[in-house]
Amino acid sequence: GIGHLTGGRHLKTYQRSEGVPPGVVSSFAYDDQGVLWAAVEQGLRRFINGRWEKLPASMGVPERRGHWLLNDSRGTFWALVGQQVWYIPKGGARFIATGIGVAQMSTLAESPSGEIWLADRGRGTMPIADAHGMLPETEREARRLPDIVASRLVFTSDGVMWAPMRGIDGIGGTARVIFDGKTAVSMETFNVAQGLTSPAAVPVFEDREGNIWIGTNLGLNRFRAQSIRTLAEGPNDPYRVVSRNSAG
Repeated sequence: GIGHLTGGRHLKTYQRSEGVPPGVVSSFAYDDQGVLWAAVEQGLRRFINGRWEKLPASMGVPERRGHWLLNDSRGTFWALVGQQVWYIPKGGARFIATGIGVAQMSTLAESPSGEIWLADRGRGTMPIADAHGMLPETEREARRLPDIVASRLVFTSDGVMWAPMRGIDGIGGTARVIFDGKTAVSMETFNVAQGLTSPAAVPVFEDREGNIWIGTNLGLNRFRAQSIRTLAEGPNDPYRVVSRNSAG
């Protein structure tokens, strides 16, 4: 079923009698009209008048397993259904097939620059669209990151990509990818040796102070940027004094 907690106290559970099919619910997202959607094993559902309703055939998307949903900053509504990426343009009423294939349990994320990225467990991670529309296949392939086989993608406010890995060869952990413009210039992986509680990481969250929180099957981890810096400028003698001027 699907649970809805209101006021921190009241939990309402929706079951088959309210239209929830059996199986895993992979993702939720609100569209521009404020309607809540769910990606389930039998396709997509919308929460309307207290029930989870199937989509009408006129919307053009098949009733196949839904993997992920994303409503981007431009109002385009994205869905990973079956083995393909679909989207509804802002103000549209029907899904458009992109022709981009996906493996099961793939996910999507939007970068601060407005690019839409696909994390595919078969081919790695790549951008598929930007503010101007779908990217050509040549650009998608040129910028694809085949080593980032991620269960989730999260872009932080500074444009860094965080990607909990799917654990190929039992490695797992979480990757951090830094970009210079559109080019990925460095990647590092955090795992048990770096303090992660387990290689099996999935959720990633950035709080308002810029801390990165990563959840694993063994606990919650916080990544904090170094707050102390070594000053290379100034006199070479060991006796230094630091004070604050009137400008702060």
